Amino acid sequence: MAGLPPALFSTQDAATAITTYLTREMQRSVVTPIVDHPANLVLFGEVHTNDAFKAYYLGELVRVVRQRRPVITHFHASERWPNTPQTRSTISDLLRAQPTQFMNQLFQIPKAFALVPFAPLLAQAANFPDRRFGMVPIDVGSSGDALDDINRHEDTRHQGLFDSFVNSATLCPDVPSNSIASSASRGHMLLGARHTARTSILGHGDITTCARLVGAGWNVHSVRLTVFPDLDKWEEEKVVLRRGAADQTPIDILPILHSIAGGRPFYADITKSDSPFAEVREGRAGSADIAFNKLFDAILHIPATSVPFPTQ
Repeated sequence: MAGLPPALFSTQDAATAITTYLTREMQRSVVTPIVDHPANLVLFGEVHTNDAFKAYYLGELVRVVRQRRPVITHFHASERWPNTPQTRSTISDLLRAQPTQFMNQLFQIPKAFALVPFAPLLAQAANFPDRRFGMVPIDVGSSGDALDDINRHEDTRHQGLFDSFVNSATLCPDVPSNSIASSASRGHMLLGARHTARTSILGHGDITTCARLVGAGWNVHSVRLTVFPDLDKWEEEKVVLRRGAADQTPIDILPILHSIAGGRPFYADITKSDSPFAEVREGRAGSADIAFNKLFDAILHIPATSVPFPTQ
């Protein structure tokens, strides 16, 4: 088909093509492209590590929106926070705290709420103009099963997270009632990478949390979020790709991302007609033969030295 890249005949060819493409397509501004994206819901697909850098970045997204004093509701939804009345009440009290009391109040919150690591995000949302920024906790709890049971429970959690978002959005106490809706608001959501994918990484069909949000009317932009990790977090943060059924050799693109980043964050659309991501697949065990850029629309990489984030 015209416009598609030539076949990548080796793992090295694939790695080279990825490097070349991302170097060409990267945008150093990683805040404004997200804030101004045509989609009204940006999903950040992550592994659950390096919260400090993600929190600072998410806070910058809110800071830019805050300066614009929006007339529609904006929000952040997170799989990291339990969807309970206690969580919503705790967040609400925090967002209404006086600036001089914010940090003291934050550090009194029990660790189980998982809010303290996201202090930069919460601080930007506190006392947001005209009550137009809400926090939506959507975690549905863990089954306690071992990681190797994920295939059996993935579909259930996709549905659970979607249902939890719909429920929690209607109950958010810090924005006008029922103003978090696909027809009338903009937001971003922090999810595990499998839930952010447009279709099941395991090949189960269009049952992901992302697909359910699209079906509910949200215009979704799916971003694979990586942070260059501490060495002891390398395995968790690693993004492994492969050439498909014909070549199972793993390609760890985290070193590629780190190398071309040069210590600065970048964002890159991976859906262009000549994208090599059309020819590589998710490389984790059990993953299906689905092009990586059919799972995700873009990559956002945050090196551990990235403070502050450029907005232009």
